[in-house]
Amino acid sequence: MPSNLKENNIKALFEQNYYGLVELSCRLVGSMETGEDLVQDVFVKLLDSNTFIPEDGQRAKSYLYAMVKNASLSHLRKLKVIHNYGAMNPLTELSDEDILENIIYAESINQLYASIRNLPQASQNIFNMAYLDEKSNLEVAEFYGISINTVKTQKRRAMSTIKKILFPVLRSIKVLLF
Repeated sequence: MPSNLKENNIKALFEQNYYGLVELSCRLVGSMETGEDLVQDVFVKLLDSNTFIPEDGQRAKSYLYAMVKNASLSHLRKLKVIHNYGAMNPLTELSDEDILENIIYAESINQLYASIRNLPQASQNIFNMAYLDEKSNLEVAEFYGISINTVKTQKRRAMSTIKKILFPVLRSIKVLLF
């Protein structure tokens, strides 16, 4: 595969899966910053190596989750050795069930961010500021120079759209778990 084609594929995979992969790593290592670093390291390794990346989107996603899981667990093992962490607090081995639960949660976060990216730009901006940045309706209205009622309407529409997008995903997760 030509390098520029591979770079484009990796960039697309990065944009589609970044938030979910970071969430998984963060839940495994306990640090958002470390999780972000580990995910970036995985993508740098993919760019620097001749590693085959599956063409199928679902297989590629599974491959990425496995790489991030392994990088995160490797990081924890290194911490245990470097800081003699095991003497004070033995590293608890994560069960397959715990890892699966973390992957499902991480994928849910990834789907949430994907649905936010599908909103119209104005709704996306208001949603991000109101919910992710935790700004009040008044602060959002003042920042964008719009009325509070416009902010409320945009938030309501955005939430309705996101629910419609995420409902099938959440239903599938329920079916898998129960």
